[in-house]
Amino acid sequence: MSKKYNWTTGPVRSSLGYDSTLIVLSNDSSKTQKVEVRFFDLGYTPKKNVFSRIITLESELTKSVDTQRPEVASWEVQISTDSKNVRAWIGGRRLNSNLPGNIILQPELQRY
Repeated sequence: MSKKYNWTTGPVRSSLGYDSTLIVLSNDSSKTQKVEVRFFDLGYTPKKNVFSRIITLESELTKSVDTQRPEVASWEVQISTDSKNVRAWIGGRRLNSNLPGNIILQPELQRY
């Protein structure tokens, strides 16, 4: 049985003008990896799963997922994979521009 690596952004408060979240995943290993990405709206109790996708990342490739205007005031992204060599970059955006305070890099993600 393989070990699961789970990361979360934790709660992120949307910046003014926020209209989507871009999630970029990179496979830095020599094998194809499957990655589960979940996006939650934290405006509900319990939190509401807006979408969940499984992405196949070939060796040394990068793919992205855009939430396409979820209109949420606060959100969380969770990523699960079997490899610690999958890297993520998550950015809150407005009109295809990154918003300061809504950018989360791999070292800032929390393991759970």
